[in-house]
Amino acid sequence: MNVKRILIATAALGTIAVAAIPVVAQSGGPGGHHGMMGAHWGGPARMQMMCENVDARVAGALAFAETKLNLTDAQKPGWTKLADTVKGSTQPLKQACGSVDFNNPPQALPDRMARMEAFVTAGANMMQTVRPVVADFYNTLTPEQKQVADQLMQHRGGPRGRQ
Repeated sequence: MNVKRILIATAALGTIAVAAIPVVAQSGGPGGHHGMMGAHWGGPARMQMMCENVDARVAGALAFAETKLNLTDAQKPGWTKLADTVKGSTQPLKQACGSVDFNNPPQALPDRMARMEAFVTAGANMMQTVRPVVADFYNTLTPEQKQVADQLMQHRGGPRGRQ
């Protein structure tokens, strides 16, 4: 599994498949579309854009998901907990982004792998934080809302691939 897919899946699950990393990773995260040992990193400019806009992308994705899910008043406290958790989970990604020199992407394989590892680790940390909250919230959704959430994940390039 390449880093882009891991980042996409991480955030997709983190906001009923609509927040942080799916949007971030789609904008050219590490590994690009060439896979784990890919020929490029999505380009320094694209990676820099990804890292600079994490909070805005998360906020936009959360707002979109909330609107699409058409939550009931009873579901809103669970949504608030989920949204707060997702927003708080981005710190590992921000730390990984902070360690990147956008003007000098690594050329040597071990250095590229270390960069990938930093982003995979960030994604795993985010997943560990967000997944249980997503599971709890998902269980409060109606069958129709679950279908919407599942479709949002598919459209964000989640585990079933891009649609």
